[in-house]
Amino acid sequence: MAEVKVTQPVKLVQNAQSTTISGKDFSVSFDKMTGFMSQMTKNGVNLLVADGAPKLHLWRASHRNDDDWAYQQWQKFGVNALQYSLVDFKVEVVDNASVKVIATTKADGKEGFGVYHTATYLVKGDGSIKIDNQVEFVGFRINLARIGVRMLLDKKLDRMNFLGRGPFENYSDRKSSAEVGVYEIGVNEQYEYEKPMERGNHEEVSWAKLSGNGMPSLMVKADEKLMQVAALPHTDEQMHPIEYKIDLPASTSTVFCISTKTLGVGSGSCGPRPLNQFQVFAEPTSFTYAIQF
Repeated sequence: MAEVKVTQPVKLVQNAQSTTISGKDFSVSFDKMTGFMSQMTKNGVNLLVADGAPKLHLWRASHRNDDDWAYQQWQKFGVNALQYSLVDFKVEVVDNASVKVIATTKADGKEGFGVYHTATYLVKGDGSIKIDNQVEFVGFRINLARIGVRMLLDKKLDRMNFLGRGPFENYSDRKSSAEVGVYEIGVNEQYEYEKPMERGNHEEVSWAKLSGNGMPSLMVKADEKLMQVAALPHTDEQMHPIEYKIDLPASTSTVFCISTKTLGVGSGSCGPRPLNQFQVFAEPTSFTYAIQF
């Protein structure tokens, strides 16, 4: 399918600390010191919370007994506490209606584990951002929970419509009963386990739209390779150490994960771990998604 030519102009403003690209009713800013997106604004409303930029995300709050075999690796190699640093940051004006930002960051774990992530953002005047991601690992070929990105959005974005498998949560090895369709869910209305853990994953998602009362909406689209998404009121860091859900802190954001690979569930609590084809390994990976304001 031929790509539609965008003619709406964009404006590029740069200083020593930041790069801002703006168009009609939207703007996107990047922090030159970190390489990460610092603001994503529509109609004057910043949809990202502080430090909520899309960042590479590789682990999950353990599914208790089912995930303990993998969580031991995430902890040993620091996958659950990566330290990010900027490697390279470039800005290219493509034409009057589009600007490209290329940011390479390195995330360091422990025991020699690390990962380079190059995100190429193509921002166009129609309010679209196409993000190409290249991921290269350093160190051992360990098991991961996912390969994707996580962004922290304004918690008022508390509804998600999507085209994918649903309406209930599903994973790569537990999805056949979840039919592909268009669904709407409330971020705060999903099933919540008594012992907090990662949840709410949806497989084979073509697009997902986050919205909220009085808020501009945010659409995320997959390319030809479908994605997995989840929108939750808490981060993995908030959920994992908590023994019971009643002790979870108040939500401060809508935690939105977009993944190209997600670890299955398996039956580690009473049987084997996920089959090999449902595991995720630290191997070179590329994926693309698009944001539409």
